[in-house]
Formats: sequence, structure tokens, C-alpha cells
Amino acid sequence: MYPQLACKIRLYPDRIILSKAGREVSFRIQGQTPEQARPEQARPKQAHPEQVGNMLPKLFALMDGTQSLDELHQRLCFSNALETHALEAIIQTLDEQGFLTDASLKEASLTSSPLMTVQDLSTFARALLSKDRQGSQLWSLLRPSLPASAIAGQMPEQVMAQTREQQTHVLHGFAVESYHLLASSFCFQPSGLTFQSSAACRQLVASLYHQASTQAERWFTALSALGLSHADIEETLPLPSTIGLCHGLAFWASFDALFYIVILGSLTERIYGDFERYLVACETFNLTPSFIEPIQQLFTPALKRAQTELLNHDFHEMAPLDAETSQRFIGQIYLLADMLDGFQTAIVNHYSTMPHLLRRVSAI
Repeated sequence: MYPQLACKIRLYPDRIILSKAGREVSFRIQGQTPEQARPEQARPKQAHPEQVGNMLPKLFALMDGTQSLDELHQRLCFSNALETHALEAIIQTLDEQGFLTDASLKEASLTSSPLMTVQDLSTFARALLSKDRQGSQLWSLLRPSLPASAIAGQMPEQVMAQTREQQTHVLHGFAVESYHLLASSFCFQPSGLTFQSSAACRQLVASLYHQASTQAERWFTALSALGLSHADIEETLPLPSTIGLCHGLAFWASFDALFYIVILGSLTERIYGDFERYLVACETFNLTPSFIEPIQQLFTPALKRAQTELLNHDFHEMAPLDAETSQRFIGQIYLLADMLDGFQTAIVNHYSTMPHLLRRVSAI
């Protein structure tokens, strides 16, 4: 096995927290013995004086899919059975939580079919990005149904009002971040206009690019119904996850044009599918028509046509990819899925707790 972390890592002075899809595992990194690094059922009956907590940062840094379990043992200089069991228990815990992948299996699947086609990767991207996310943090918060305690009359009206206010604030925050995302598309869409391998792809990218500024302006029109001006928006700093998503797309469009073209149809389908779900939530929570109507205008026939043609584009004309490039593309598709999930999760985490809608630069 070649363990590879497939989760987010947050490092604190006294602990490391790994998280994915709302699940977390915490490891103390100071004063932790080998038996404390493992789940309760895996701890030995007798304690051991040596500590492995301080080695966890190095361990997680090495778990990039290039080191086997034996190599991890050697690199970390684990010399006794207790430390060895601690390492195995940590890996078992992460594997059970879905925080690990086995890079050797991925490599084997690629090398068994070294000439993957661009069409195969496009299909894989669509399958991954279109997975149902009804249970995500964002859509769980925006479900119209109230908790059972509210239905039974056990929830105070004040608490119910606060819940509705929180949901409305998140809906407005989603609009702010979506505006920033589409307004930044000028950083990555033009690169696709010079894609040399397919004239049809260039035309489809051009169609999306020419609509991007109009789409962003419609989001601004919705925000103006909340009393916001261009000056207000220009002074606003997007959330870090929004900036990261924009930078990632800009990088791929500029330096990995083929990958960008491969995922563009699936990416557009995912984003506008979320916009449609978001619009349903806005209507369910009875937001003002002046806010909703510009968002309804996002879904133009031209946009739908370009999106459909990108999704159905036949990439068989392009040469197959070697195993290394295919593996890199697959990893980047997983990364993109995580970035899109992080974009939504950050919206919930920030706008459900902050009283102000805008993160003004002047206030930082």
C-alpha cells in the first residue's frame, strides 16, 4: 500500500485536524504517546514512554502516495513494535474514515491501460463533479423543512426566526461569492480561446466567455436589490475559498489548457446546476422578486446550448494520453471537486455566523 491523504489538513500548535465532507479526525502532536495516537480499541494495555505525536506532521507530509508503508517506517525510524502498531492504527483510522487512497491501486489501473483517451477523462470528470450533494452542508442548511421540534411546537418562535434569518443571510452570501466567481472569469476563460487542438472547442469557450460578464452583471443586479452599489462590491474581499477556486482555474487555463478544456463542460454543468438549486431555495424562502428575477435570467438558451455542446463534445479526435498525464488529470479532477465543495462549505461557515454581508477591505 502507498498511502495518500485525500483530505484537508489543519495544523495547530497542539494538534492536527484532518477533515473531509464534514467528518474530522484530530491528533494531538505534543505530549502524545503511541497508544494515544490510536483509537481506543487499538490501544495496548500498557503505556509506552516514547512519543510519536511530534512525528505526525512529518508522517502526514510523507503520505503523498510515493512512499510505501515499509518506506514510511524507515523514513520515520520507528524501531519498536509499539510505534509500528501506532502507525498502522493511524493509517487504519484514516482509511476507515475515507481520508486515504492507495496510490498503488490508482497507478495499477493507469498502467494497465496506459493510453487513456481524453474522452474517458471527460466522462470521469462529469461523473465525479455531478455526484448528488443533497447532504452537503450548504444544501442541508437550506432545506425548507423545519426540525421536528419546530413542527411539534417545541422550538421557540424566536429561535425559528433566527434560523430563517441565518438561512437568508447564507443565500445572500452565496450571491456575493457567485458574483466574484463569475466576475473573475476573465482571468481564465480567454486562455481557452487559443486552444489549438480543436476549433469547435475554441468556439464553445468563446461563447461562454462572451456571456461571462453578462452573467456577473446579473448577479450584481440581484445584489443591488439588497442596497449594494458597485463601490460596495469593489471594496469587498471574496472568501479565501472563492479566491482559491478562481486562482486554480486561472492556473489550469493558462498552463494546462487541455485539462481546462476537458473539465470545462462538467464544471459549467456543476456550477449552473448549483445555481438552479440555489434559485429554488430563494423562491422557497420567499426572497424579494427584485433579487430573484435577475438570477432567473442567468439561464439563457445560448448558455444552455454551449454547455450541452461542451458536454457532448467528441474528444476521440485527440491523441490518447500517457499514464503519467492521465494520473495527473485524475488527481486534478479530484482537487477541483474538493475546491467546489470547499467554496460552498466556506459560504455556510462564514455567512451563517457573521452579521455583516460584505467583507470590506477597509475593515481588515
